[in-house]
Amino acid sequence: MNKEKKKINVSPFTVNQASIKEERSFLEGPHTRRREFWFVLKVMIDFIRGFRALHFIGPCVTIFGSARLKEDNEYYKLAREMGKRVSDIGFNVMTGGGPGIMEAANRGAQEAGGNSIGCNIVLPEEQDPNPYLDKWIDIRYFFVRKVLLSLKESVDTPQILIMLFVLVYSSIHIISWTLIRYRLPVDAILILYAAYGFFDLMCRLQLCIPGKQKVFKPDNS
Repeated sequence: MNKEKKKINVSPFTVNQASIKEERSFLEGPHTRRREFWFVLKVMIDFIRGFRALHFIGPCVTIFGSARLKEDNEYYKLAREMGKRVSDIGFNVMTGGGPGIMEAANRGAQEAGGNSIGCNIVLPEEQDPNPYLDKWIDIRYFFVRKVLLSLKESVDTPQILIMLFVLVYSSIHIISWTLIRYRLPVDAILILYAAYGFFDLMCRLQLCIPGKQKVFKPDNS
């Protein structure tokens, strides 16, 4: 029987009406030097909190996917099984910490006795961390969260990113694809699952690296 793990939330905070107003105001355009300096300082703090929280989690596979899919959806079931299998081979499973595909992958990792990590985004109405996390951190800014989810967590293993149902999670996919396209980092592995021809489209647009992509088709026999 798996030993019960203690759940850890690193430096949580909440979003209130004042912080929402501040975010909207900042996006409206240029502001004073002082105000922009404070914004940069808050971003830096978000990065530092994230770096320290994830520094010691060890070899990790990051699984991306939609927050909208429910438990009875076929891709939820696929993500749950994927979380189990990733844990079975000795990797920690990290997601964006929310519901849907993220919850499914974390759930599978916990069921397999592996470590389930979340990098959650704090929003005014959603999203709360899913209940299948052993350790998570709440991040304020989307772009900070994307960087943290794309980082390598161990120097001894390649960066491995798995993306399910790519068409509904294309922003982080495009960023990751671009980094890999220009060999940053050099040992990254990007796995597209249920991509619905997205890989072929990228190749037709000549956005693939010659000789670097491989296509594996499932055995239906």
